Amino acid sequence: MFLGLLTPLGEELLFRGVVANALLRYGPVVGVVGSDLVFALYHGINSVLPGAFFIGLVTAELFRRTGSVWPSVVVHVVVNLPAPLISVLAGLGLHVAQADLAPPAWVDARVLRRAWFPAELAIHRADALAWAPAAFRKHGVYLSVHDLAAA
Repeated sequence: MFLGLLTPLGEELLFRGVVANALLRYGPVVGVVGSDLVFALYHGINSVLPGAFFIGLVTAELFRRTGSVWPSVVVHVVVNLPAPLISVLAGLGLHVAQADLAPPAWVDARVLRRAWFPAELAIHRADALAWAPAAFRKHGVYLSVHDLAAA
C-alpha cells in the first residue's frame, strides 16, 4: 500500500506541487523538463531512471495542462501499483531457483540445472529476474545491470 498509493501522492505533491510550480514561472519547458529531471534523478541512476524520466514527463505535462496535482497522482499510482506484485513474484522466483528442482526431461542439456545469479544482494537478484535478456534467461543465467557494470 505504501509503495502503490502513498509514495506517488508524496512524490507528486513534492515534484509537481512544489518543484514544477516553482519552475513553471520560467516557462513551460523549464518547468516540465526541470521538474522531470529532478524527479528522475531522485529515483537514482539505475535501471529505473529511463522509466522515471518518461513518467515524470507525462505527469509534469499533465500538471501543467490541468493545473492540478491529482491527475498526476492517478497516473503515478497506476504505474506503481504493479511494483509490490513484481516484488512478490521475484521473491517467488528466487525461492524456486534456490529449491534445486531438477529440470523437466524435455529441457535442452545446455540449460543450467539451477538459475545462476552472480549478484549477492537480493535486490540485484530481483532486478536480474526482471531485466535479464531473454537469451540469458532461456539458459538459466540471470544478469542484472549491476553484474555487467562490475565486470
